[in-house]
Amino acid sequence: VLEYIENAKKLGNVIVIGSGLIFKRGYYIRLALIINPEPNLAVAKEEIFSPILVIFKFRSEEEVIRYANKSEYRLRAFV
Repeated sequence: VLEYIENAKKLGNVIVIGSGLIFKRGYYIRLALIINPEPNLAVAKEEIFSPILVIFKFRSEEEVIRYANKSEYRLRAFV
């Protein structure tokens, strides 16, 4: 999970809030918000069962529908 966040940071197209480990032991991580990443970035196109929330900006409802229909995964939500 941390690798997804670090890769997004390296590309510079991300805003992360509250990232990093909560505890030194265990597998806990803080919520990370990634705003408008590149669509081909792994965090933007893969299902990641973690506290990472990817937020995309769209110009129209049609654009949202096209993007949602292109997705390989169906456990995504678009508002």
